[in-house]
Amino acid sequence: MIHLLRIYIKNVKNLHKSSSTTSTSKANRLVLVATLLLLSACQAPSNVDLTCDVSPGITNNQSQKTNQKSSNITIAIHLDGTPSMQGFVKNFTNSNYIKTLNLLDTAATTGWSKSQSTIKYYRFGTESQQLKNREAYLQAQLPDFYSGSEVVFQESQIETAMANSSPDKGKNPNVVSIVVTDLYQKDSDMNLLLDNLKSKYLQKGYAVGILAVKSQFNGMVYDVGIRGDKFSYNTEGKPVEKFHPFYVIFLGSYENIAQFYSEMNRQGADFIDVTHLVIFYPQLIKELSTLSLEKESTKFPKGINRLKTMWVKSNNINVALKTNEQPVELLSINSSLSKDDTFKNKTSYEPLPYTLKAKLDSSDRNDSLGVDIKVKVFDPATKSFKEQAPNNQSTQQALTFNSSELVDDKNIYVNTKIDPTLLKDGTYFYTIDLVAKELIEPKWWQEWNSDGTSLDGSKTDNVLPFLRGLKNLTLEIDKPVIGRLCYVVQKS
Repeated sequence: MIHLLRIYIKNVKNLHKSSSTTSTSKANRLVLVATLLLLSACQAPSNVDLTCDVSPGITNNQSQKTNQKSSNITIAIHLDGTPSMQGFVKNFTNSNYIKTLNLLDTAATTGWSKSQSTIKYYRFGTESQQLKNREAYLQAQLPDFYSGSEVVFQESQIETAMANSSPDKGKNPNVVSIVVTDLYQKDSDMNLLLDNLKSKYLQKGYAVGILAVKSQFNGMVYDVGIRGDKFSYNTEGKPVEKFHPFYVIFLGSYENIAQFYSEMNRQGADFIDVTHLVIFYPQLIKELSTLSLEKESTKFPKGINRLKTMWVKSNNINVALKTNEQPVELLSINSSLSKDDTFKNKTSYEPLPYTLKAKLDSSDRNDSLGVDIKVKVFDPATKSFKEQAPNNQSTQQALTFNSSELVDDKNIYVNTKIDPTLLKDGTYFYTIDLVAKELIEPKWWQEWNSDGTSLDGSKTDNVLPFLRGLKNLTLEIDKPVIGRLCYVVQKS
């Protein structure tokens, strides 16, 4: 390039010197034009910077990016005040139920400073009534609190506890409602409860938390089976596994519920099993999983080469495709690649604490992960990648995953195939979203469930359909994308 510039300058000087000689002048002009053409043909190669957008907000579920806990908060504790709860405090002064009531009150105070938090207490049945003060809340440790002497406290309808404390997005998002109940509801009431949790919380970007506890009990168990049977149950002399279950439902933002959980764990509540703490939330991960581009992370079969920089032609000019440390895999393939060859891609995986983990270990990827594939092809005329025609199925099907596995609880390995027979010569940009299709259920869901055909006080009637209903809502409300994988594949 420098040499050509020197020639150009020399020819300009010669053109001035020979302006009096027509033939010489014409010759110099021709040389000058030729030099200019050479200069234009030898432009420095241009760059195209590649990006793989993994920022929050790429799907609706990431639009509710988790932030810090609220600085000012209102905590509303709602106690099921119906007779089915009386057995938890009858002849007990320090049952797991009473310990939980104390823990909730303490965590509400210590999780936020007194100046930051307002705590309200309620009792509910078919109606909800606010308790005057903390002293009235402490009366819930005594049997008379659950006597059912008032008609409105003879049956439990959890949605009444939710009616006056549902956060209104943008107006009062710093409300956490806590509902303590045994979850004994009629089938129609349980369906109504799921509908309310969906419309008032999950669809609005809020979370639903569940804490399940087994406690000492001596009383009546109500509303069992389709006939609404009742029976007496006493845990005296029984192991913990045979204690009677109750549940604490947390309603609010993910951040505030997680803060509450962390505060309870910090206080060392040994009667609470951390595996029995679950938060249902459409966002399943802290950050989207992306490809690991470490040298040792992937071994490629014959016919695939990993590149640091990829070159393409645009108007006879070399164009460099550069990742600039973006998680984009640059792969060059040729005809020696077999369509049956696979390679393992490593991606990170960091689920949100307390949420259900995606099912990732599967010999058949279709059982665990869905994929949403978008392909662009490099256009030399514009030096950019353009969308493929929607009906171009062969290009989309050229890059596939056939299985996945979770390693060390923090890395996903996906077995990847590239079929070169489905691609024409060219350069393709693949953006592939990994979508969770199934979530792992904790074992206690099955173990604590009763189908209503047996009178077992250590189980809860139809708690499994309720929990599965919440799990399915987190999958249905918004596409739960857990990873975004970006590839540029060049076939020549």
